[in-house]
Amino acid sequence: CIGSTMGFVDSITWLYDNHMPFSAMLAAYRSLIGPPLEFCALLVVLLSQSDGTSEYMLPSGATVPKPVREAMMNWLAGGAASKFATNCFIEILYVTIIQSADPGGNSFEAE
Repeated sequence: CIGSTMGFVDSITWLYDNHMPFSAMLAAYRSLIGPPLEFCALLVVLLSQSDGTSEYMLPSGATVPKPVREAMMNWLAGGAASKFATNCFIEILYVTIIQSADPGGNSFEAE
């Protein structure tokens, strides 16, 4: 993993194969699962229009209850702060894992 370049999806497999399932789940969620969910929530929030009641109408005619729309807006706004640091956090996670595997610093050297 360290000496070769691999894609982000390959790194998820590498993490799982090296008995780090939580790290693999986190990487999978942040790269493969979360973005499509956020995109769908953003579309619902942007396309819904108030009909004067406690529900919002989508162009398709479907309704979105006000608490659900507000929860989506809060979820999107709450996640916005970490969007610019996501890749940085994953790299920090990799460095932490590597350093914890060799606490004496004898096996890994930076080039």
